[in-house]
This record gives sequence, C-alpha cells and structure tokens, in this order.
Amino acid sequence: MKALAIIIGIIVFFALVLSIRVKVSLDYAEKPACSVRWLFIKIPVYPPKEKTKKPKKEKAKKDNKKKEKAEEPPAEKAPAEKKENPFMVFFKKEGVEGVYSLLSKTVSALNSMIGKIIRQFRIEELYLYMLIGAGDAAETAQKYGETCAKFFPLLGAIVSNFKVKKYDIDISPDFLANKDKAEFHTVISLSPRKLINSVLVFGLKLLFGVLLKFLLKSRPKKNKAAKQNTKTPPAPAKETSEAAAV
Repeated sequence: MKALAIIIGIIVFFALVLSIRVKVSLDYAEKPACSVRWLFIKIPVYPPKEKTKKPKKEKAKKDNKKKEKAEEPPAEKAPAEKKENPFMVFFKKEGVEGVYSLLSKTVSALNSMIGKIIRQFRIEELYLYMLIGAGDAAETAQKYGETCAKFFPLLGAIVSNFKVKKYDIDISPDFLANKDKAEFHTVISLSPRKLINSVLVFGLKLLFGVLLKFLLKSRPKKNKAAKQNTKTPPAPAKETSEAAAV
C-alpha cells in the first residue's frame, strides 16, 4: 500500500508541476529580446551570451589529435549486402493507393496535433506603443492613418482567434519627429502537460495508423528458389548387396 501511495504521489506531483505554464517573453524597444521562464528558471534566448574563448593550448592539442586520427589508415570494411529499399517494397505491394493512404493519415495526425497545440497557447500580455513621424505634417497624418488601418484590424484578429488576457495598443502621430518609434511587449504561455498529451496522441496515431502498416508491408518476400538451394543435398544411395559381394 505504501508503494502504491508513493507512486500515486509522484504522478500527482509531476501532473501539478507540468501544469504550470511555460512563459515566453518577447520585447522590442531599441533591440529585440527574448526569454523563457518556467517555475523559478529563466533562460535568456536572445541576445545570446558571449562565448568565452578557449586558450590556444587546448586548441593545439585538439588539432594534434585530429592530425593523428587523420594519419591512421582506415580499417577495411567487409562489403555490405545490398538490401532492397523498404519504400520500393511497400510501393510494389500496395501501389499508389497505399502510399496515398499513409501520407493522408500522417498529414491528418500532424494537422490535429498542430491545431491542438495552437489552441493551447495563451497570450498573457500584449502591448504595442508607436509614434508615427515623417518630418512633414501632411505625410505624418497620412502615414498615421495607414498604420492604424493595418494594426488595429490585426489586433482584433489576434484577440478573436487566441486567448488574450491583457492587451493594449497605442498609436499616436508625432508631427515634430522625423522617424517612427515603436515598443513592443508580449508574454505567451503554454502548458507542458497539454503539449506532451498532444505529442503522445500524435505519436500513437502515427504508430498504429502508419508505421506498423508500413513495417508489415515493406518486408521483402523470401525467394523460394533460394530456399531450395539452401537445402542439404540428398545422401548417396547405399551400395547394393551384389556390389558388396564383388
């Protein structure tokens, strides 16, 4: 009973931990930045960290090792037996319809997985701040109108098609500026547990609907003539009693 309770406790613990959403933060002010956070772990993705240069001695040692390996003559390999291509075997047995069936099942399972993963995304925060400037008042006003006509419908489409908790967009004209300024911030989250479930369902569909059928139908047929040749030759007939007497 204690072992069962421990196993149940471990399963519940991992289910709760994997239910905590992974958050991806995207920012743009003067430079783009991206980071991933889960639990107490924060991983900066961009800009990448500068790699420390290794000392020259270690590089020289590695170069010497590579030269030694290159100088060693390659070992002779026995010629491998040619095997028939399993894809061609499957095509010969099932034809175009069999190949089409496998491809359609694969695409269907893949589309189902991608759709489920996209539906699990949630936009926690979405903020856009823009100042439109072109140096000339008339050009700034025209550019401001064109920018609003592009970005406000885009935000409406995002809000209507995705789960968005907090969002705001602020686009203003700046008649004194000569160029545009923009700041962008968003946080997108995803549950690892739901992501794993979607991938597992896809893997099971692919295994039972595609791979097993392909493996069974792609085995080459054994040649009957080869079987007969491999049989042991018949034993020589015994000498007759007359020959023995002579």
